Amino acid sequence: MKISEFIDRMELLVPSNLALSYDNVGLLIGNMESDITGLYISLDINEDIINKILDLKINTVITHHPVIFNSIKNLSFQYDNTDILKCIKHDINVLSYHTNLDMINNGVNDELINILKFEYNNISILEPSEIDSNLGIGRIVDLSRPLNINVIIDKIKTNLYINSMRLVNNRNDSINRICVINGSGNSLIKLCYGKNIDLVITGDITYHTAFEAYKNRLSILDIGHFNSENIAYMNVMKKICRTLDINDNLNIVYDDILTDIYNYI
Repeated sequence: MKISEFIDRMELLVPSNLALSYDNVGLLIGNMESDITGLYISLDINEDIINKILDLKINTVITHHPVIFNSIKNLSFQYDNTDILKCIKHDINVLSYHTNLDMINNGVNDELINILKFEYNNISILEPSEIDSNLGIGRIVDLSRPLNINVIIDKIKTNLYINSMRLVNNRNDSINRICVINGSGNSLIKLCYGKNIDLVITGDITYHTAFEAYKNRLSILDIGHFNSENIAYMNVMKKICRTLDINDNLNIVYDDILTDIYNYI
């Protein structure tokens, strides 16, 4: 299968026009006419992953986070774009599906809710897409029964295999309405005000955002960017590969190298 054919199939499931305006998705490094020798699925890419790809003789990586995100003014082996240069040097194709994969039904955001095993009556979109109002960033979950914050914390620790997180606790009563935002939800917290949301589960919250949320009687669980996405992303990509019916034709490897870059001490 050529890269171009794979992208065409993916476009039907994860349209590129759903990605937010600042995002960078699709084929970021490589050749549309390249024949895929195998797929390596990973949240991010680093030197260890590139070396493993070369050992496996796989020539295509699919990441969640774009390997090229901000503008690049030069390429030098002295700086942190060495991974990009190594991919180019070794003819490794790199595709990224980011906010468009978050937005879709059964995408990363929905899968995070599934992993946490919340029982709910209704789910709605926090920030609907301009392309399709039924899709978007963030999910507001109306729980079928109130949950104590400690029960929610235990769910997260158990199902995401993490031991520590940051809590902004502004409620002494039970939680009825949760907003789940995979990745970084810092810029979206203000959208949660006035929607009767008791708790936001997300990552990358700054002090000032947390301070304002507390004043607005909103609790936040910052579970970390990596923790809020890695397992969910892998699950979504496994389902997509099954849907594309490519498991028998391509060697598909799911990353087990990356871990959270933060150590909680």
